[in-house]
Amino acid sequence: MDVIAAANARQASLPPGAPRVIRMEVGQPGTGAPAGAVAAAAAAMQGADPLGYTEALGRPSLRRRIARHYQDWYGHSVSPDRIAVTMGASGAFPLAFLAAFNPGDRVAMASPFYPPYVNILTALGLQPVIVEAGVATRYQPTVALLDALDIGAAIRVLYSFTWDEFCDWYIEAAKPALQEGRLGTLVTVKAVLEHILKLLHPVMPFVTSELYQSLGHRRQLAVHTWPEGDNTLHDDEATRAFETLRDAVSAARSLKNELGLSPQERLNIVLEGERAGVVLENRAVVESIARVNLVPALEGRTLSAVEAGLSVLAPLEGTVDIADWLGKQKKRLTELDKQISQAQGKLGNAGFVARAPAEVIEEEQRRVQDFSAQKVRLEAVLVQF
Repeated sequence: MDVIAAANARQASLPPGAPRVIRMEVGQPGTGAPAGAVAAAAAAMQGADPLGYTEALGRPSLRRRIARHYQDWYGHSVSPDRIAVTMGASGAFPLAFLAAFNPGDRVAMASPFYPPYVNILTALGLQPVIVEAGVATRYQPTVALLDALDIGAAIRVLYSFTWDEFCDWYIEAAKPALQEGRLGTLVTVKAVLEHILKLLHPVMPFVTSELYQSLGHRRQLAVHTWPEGDNTLHDDEATRAFETLRDAVSAARSLKNELGLSPQERLNIVLEGERAGVVLENRAVVESIARVNLVPALEGRTLSAVEAGLSVLAPLEGTVDIADWLGKQKKRLTELDKQISQAQGKLGNAGFVARAPAEVIEEEQRRVQDFSAQKVRLEAVLVQF
């Protein structure tokens, strides 16, 4: 707007016959008003009805006509109650920003930008984040520029929570309760999924909108408020209990792998330790996810997996061919010795340590620890034979 003021002052100061200032504002009101709008305004001004004040959201007849336009042109039904008529975009932007963001949100804007946007965002308690764009990117933000804002970190957290926590663990753990028709569990699953869709909507707008409507919602996902955390809902005891269930499932899966069983094959297991009671109280969850049967006792020699405060035992007799299994484990022990020796050799090489990046050295150290732990556990099993 300061540029417009300077252009007007320059035009007023030019002598007669001098080249005029060329105006390059784009959009309304850069051109004249449409003939239909001029005729309608003239008819209203010349009519006998008082003009009066207009409702806050605009004249009802105009809002109905706009709704009909959406139906005629786009085949999309919009209620007039959802339409607001403003005096130009200056009034519309605060409404749009209020609907889309919450106070404190960071909003990326490509530079150069329309200065009032920054002023409006700041006045509404939002934080404008300027993305410096230029001729090389045709003044548009690029993936590289957006990556510099570390949006990827937020997306990775969302991905991890959605896949690792919600899909891989919670939904699987909820299946027994859902099969029993427990409404509370269904409500929780649906509520968490809806919050996930809201969080993913800025980066996956079309897919999340479609999924949200498939849950029975008619209101657009984009107009909902941003989810906020509620620490009062955190239950430390429930968190510890679920960690115990996860440990039991992981141990059972590890035993199946060592016994050469497929994940779909069922296996009888016994639980021991101070945390065994928590698992037994929620046995349906562990039996469903790990595909095991919790039994009170086993006969013969066993294979065990130990977690903090929990031991999971599986039978060897009747599950595998003992002689064949022993042969494979001895070969595995030899391979573990080889892997440990190779990693220790690298770490003992001064030249390697001097040249290798820190993360490579840390990886080799981790390999030594992991392989050594596997070796100790395997040797403890083979002592039984």
